[in-house]
Amino acid sequence: MHVASEGDTPPAVLVTGASTGIGRAVAGLLARRGFEVFAGVRREESAACLEQDGREARRAAGPDAATGSITPLLFDITDAEGIARAAAVIEERTGTRGLHGVVNNAGMVVAGPMEFLPLEDLRLQLEVNVLGQVAVTQAMLPMLRRARELQVAAEGQHRAFGVRASTAPAGVAGSLGAGRSPVRGSHGRVVFVGSISGLVSSRLLGAYAASKFAIEALGDVYRLELGPWGLQVSIVEPGRVRTPIWGKTKGAGEARLSRMPEAAAELYAAAIRSISRGVTDVDAGGIAPDGVARAVLHALTAPRARTRYRVGLDAHVVAVLTHFLPDRWMDRFLLLVSR
Repeated sequence: MHVASEGDTPPAVLVTGASTGIGRAVAGLLARRGFEVFAGVRREESAACLEQDGREARRAAGPDAATGSITPLLFDITDAEGIARAAAVIEERTGTRGLHGVVNNAGMVVAGPMEFLPLEDLRLQLEVNVLGQVAVTQAMLPMLRRARELQVAAEGQHRAFGVRASTAPAGVAGSLGAGRSPVRGSHGRVVFVGSISGLVSSRLLGAYAASKFAIEALGDVYRLELGPWGLQVSIVEPGRVRTPIWGKTKGAGEARLSRMPEAAAELYAAAIRSISRGVTDVDAGGIAPDGVARAVLHALTAPRARTRYRVGLDAHVVAVLTHFLPDRWMDRFLLLVSR
């Protein structure tokens, strides 16, 4: 027997950094699977594109499928007031059912040699990729807890009457029919989109790697701290993904380099050529964002979400090599593949 009825509303998920790439792919996939998606973006034009994605998801789902939606929210994850406004909108829309999950995807890449990297650029990298993730998670946790507590209370009532309760968040079970819910686990999911740069550092990407190493630690500590209440935390670690972020990184990196002393370009000329080729290689051989979106979907819906999801062959290879190779051997490998 399922708790939800046909008229129940779908489970709600917040996805940050949803304007392009991984975030947009996640938002679209979740909407097609019947979730109410709140998609964080910074620009009006991005919001308009997501609204169109939501309409297309509803048309593609058909009349008998779960009715998902995408609601764009305009805010910057480094703006405390913007986060508070977004949280207020979500709370008003979700009410007592709370929030099923948060996908911390928003981020940026600051490229440049650490020897010359301006400290304000490093602070910006950490502010966006680390502190912004914490700020969003803290703001959403009361709603995540509320959803989990409501589920626990419902399960207790069902046990009292000797009825097997559904593990699906409210709305999904009823809208998809018995046995067809995409969610087979608890409410209250936190997903951090990390990177293989959280496992190894690369030349000129030290600031970005530092932020992704921090995400690994944050995911671990949130999992340990929130686990006693049944909240699940996962880290998705993609390899090279074909997204616009790398083209933006190249342009911003070149502009940043022009502001550094001339010695920066002279000393790091080979590394600069390497990272420029790497951007081209990502466009040609990187995985599609859809592969990462499927990993996020699993983290939000599986009964027992994995603590880590490595996406792409390069992510798996790097994970194995970092486990078995001594540091200096790993250094040689990274230098070899980046030539």
